[in-house]
Amino acid sequence: MFSAAPAAPGAEPSSGAPGPDAGSVPAEGAGEPPSGGSAAAPPATDPPDDGSSTEDEAFVASLDAAASIATARLICHRDTWQFLLDHTVRHPHFRVPDRITDLAGGRTEAFLSGRSLLAVLVTTRDLHRDGAADPVGRALAGTVHKRARQAVADTGPGAPGAYTDRGDEGNPEVTTIVLDDRPVPAGS
Repeated sequence: MFSAAPAAPGAEPSSGAPGPDAGSVPAEGAGEPPSGGSAAAPPATDPPDDGSSTEDEAFVASLDAAASIATARLICHRDTWQFLLDHTVRHPHFRVPDRITDLAGGRTEAFLSGRSLLAVLVTTRDLHRDGAADPVGRALAGTVHKRARQAVADTGPGAPGAYTDRGDEGNPEVTTIVLDDRPVPAGS
């Protein structure tokens, strides 16, 4: 898991919960209405209504669904796999897959455990949210995250549009995440 920067010497240890920022702490006397007026503004500690709570709920639902997946098959370019491995290997729930295969066209196929899939979802979400300094990493993380969430959403009993793969060894159905968009052939 990614950790916060170390605290300054003599500082109180963080509980991990986000603390108030300077913009959300009212200045001394700010809670009092101005003379002759009334306080009509909402409290400064209310979170902005930007839809993030809805996104957080959808993310938690994806994690809950992914938690029931035993194995997920990931197909992507070997450079994308290396990017994912470089970042996700630091997550405490990620395990390097036993089965990683080179495919034609520089692609890689990796079979992730459900636990590792959860780590991929968390890590790519964090990289996408915090990736302003690295727009390429942000784009890669965002795409992997989106495809993984789509694959997870298409699983489970009776899921509409579920894509399953029986595998080349007669494996039971496997959730598959593919990162290999190709142009539509001419004349199609």
